[in-house]
Amino acid sequence: MTQRPDQGEALLQALCTTSELDEDGEVVAVGDRIRRLAVPHRGGFFGGDLDETPWMLDRYGDATGAADTVWIEGVVTSVAAIRTRMTRRDDGVWTVRPGSAVLEPLRSTADTRRPVPEIDWGPHSEPDAEGHAYAMGFARRSEGDEELSGWLITVRRA
Repeated sequence: MTQRPDQGEALLQALCTTSELDEDGEVVAVGDRIRRLAVPHRGGFFGGDLDETPWMLDRYGDATGAADTVWIEGVVTSVAAIRTRMTRRDDGVWTVRPGSAVLEPLRSTADTRRPVPEIDWGPHSEPDAEGHAYAMGFARRSEGDEELSGWLITVRRA
C-alpha cells in the first residue's frame, strides 16, 4: 500500500542508488521539486549512520510488491554523493567496507565525480560475419578502491 511518510516530519532523507537515476538519465538538484516512490531502507549496508536513513528511492517499489511504499514529495534541500571504499569478502565478492562511507555535498547529481575503473578483458570470440570479435570486460578492483554508492537526498516536504 502506498502512503505518505509521517506528517510530523518537515525534512526527509532518502538514499538513492546510482541505477535509480542513471537508468533514464535523470538528474536531481538542490531546489528541484520532486515526487518519487520510496521503500523502507533496511540498513546494514554501510556500517554507519547512513544505515539509519529511513527511505530508499525506488521507482518500482509498488511493482515489486515492497511493503510500506511511500511518496516522497517536496523541494530538494541537499544532495550528497556517497563515497565508499571496497573490500573483498572471504567468498571473493566485492562489497562496501563497513564504516567507510563519506558524504560529498553537491548542487546536483550531475556534478558527481565518478570513479572510472580499469577493465580486465576476457578472451575474444571468433570474428562474426562482419569481422567483429567480442569480449567480456570486468572492472579491475583492489582493496580500498573508491566506489560511488549513490546519493543522500534531503527533501523539505511540500
